[in-house]
Amino acid sequence: IVIRDEIAALVYEAVREVRRAATRHAAGGTPEQAFAAARAAHQNANKAFFDESLLELLYFPDDQK
Repeated sequence: IVIRDEIAALVYEAVREVRRAATRHAAGGTPEQAFAAARAAHQNANKAFFDESLLELLYFPDDQK
């Protein structure tokens, strides 16, 4: 599957934010920053998942199934 660079960047940033939320902020005792990082990760993941360029990849012609 071909994914545009912008979408890949959103995915990488989402993963980075999840790691920040789980390791740096939650373990360090800053729940507000952990929540903010988790929210940013969720927003980036949603932007990537629902991008129009990926929606067309959900449907494949019968000869490719």
